[in-house]
Amino acid sequence: VSALSGELQELRGQLEDTVSAHQRELRSLQDSCKDLQRQRDCTLRELEEARGAMSVSEESRDLLRREQLEAERRIRECQSEGEGLRREVAELRRALSDVTKEKETLQTSNTQLRDTLRSTESDRIR
Repeated sequence: VSALSGELQELRGQLEDTVSAHQRELRSLQDSCKDLQRQRDCTLRELEEARGAMSVSEESRDLLRREQLEAERRIRECQSEGEGLRREVAELRRALSDVTKEKETLQTSNTQLRDTLRSTESDRIR
């Protein structure tokens, strides 16, 4: 009986040691779990902040893209208008050249007519 009591005491001691070790391991695992939960919460907050920043960046990008498209449209309009003005200037230059030639022709004709009139008047006077 005494051997059994001793063995029982020894087994109780081992059981208490095992329970104590398991409790320590459980506390350690619970602490690790709490740390992981804190890390997860922190990571989720960072994720939400990153999503917010990404949303702002996307809105800014979209606005800049719209502004770029509008600027490109205005550039095309200005280029087209510039082409139209260049054509108009070329037409005006041709018209000016034609008018200048016509003026020169009229001046030459007037000079000839005056000369002819003077000659005719001189002939009449004689």
